[in-house]
Amino acid sequence: MMYAQYCRIESNAGGCTCTAREFVRAAHSCLLKRYRRDHTRRTSRHLWLRDGLKQLAEARQQYVDVMRGNLYSFTRDKAGMIEQ
Repeated sequence: MMYAQYCRIESNAGGCTCTAREFVRAAHSCLLKRYRRDHTRRTSRHLWLRDGLKQLAEARQQYVDVMRGNLYSFTRDKAGMIEQ
């Protein structure tokens, strides 16, 4: 899922605090009606939705970190080292 597309869907769903269900409903509203329940495209649609949910989880984690005062958590890699 492209980032601009993710931002559009997240805005329609209510921001980064939306639930996964709200996000999926907003994502389905962006699809053409003939592709919403097309069984031949089911796998690619689910991969697209999982990618969007992964981006939502990352955005939500950044939001939580900033609200808790941990402003530098999103500049760290998985090992905890600051990226340069």
